[in-house]
Amino acid sequence: KPDKIKFEPSLFSIDIPIPTLDSEDESPNGKIPFKDCLNLFCKGDGVQKLDLWKTSNLLVLKLNRVKYGSKGYHKDKTFVDFPLDELDLTPYILSSEGKKNAKYDLYAVISHVGNMGMGAYSAYIRKNGGGRWFKADDSKVTLVEDTSTFRNGNAYILFYVRQGFGSYSEIKTKNNGGNDDGESKAVEPQKQGCIQSDKS
Repeated sequence: KPDKIKFEPSLFSIDIPIPTLDSEDESPNGKIPFKDCLNLFCKGDGVQKLDLWKTSNLLVLKLNRVKYGSKGYHKDKTFVDFPLDELDLTPYILSSEGKKNAKYDLYAVISHVGNMGMGAYSAYIRKNGGGRWFKADDSKVTLVEDTSTFRNGNAYILFYVRQGFGSYSEIKTKNNGGNDDGESKAVEPQKQGCIQSDKS
């Protein structure tokens, strides 16, 4: 049992570790399933671990691509196979309240092309919940024909929204067969929190 348990509210993002891929035999096509990253997040490092108690309606997950090796710090370009829809965090949440609705859909991605010394950021945004994807690169916005453009080893920060939450899900429902009046309401994110356990 842990020596100490502490609740730490998180208002911004959650850092998600990326497992080391020693060989392609361990993961098909050199991809790492996103659930493997979540399992590593909850497993901890033997000294302390984090468990999710309750997640927010808007979820920001940052893939930890900064690694340290024999030549110093470098960018980990492993392809993490994250879902576009139906991200289910139920198995990773401790509280019964938090488990009630823990499914999310992806609505934006920040991608970094380059290395630790230099590079460029781009944002990919999903229009009107469940609709088409667009790339925002400085002042230029273009339609994304293939999601593999950002579902690769350059994906850095993932933005998810809880299913059934606010105007995003309302617009998504309309796009799947209803009428879209073009109106949307501003929504405020709720607090999410982690339980930190220090082991002896």
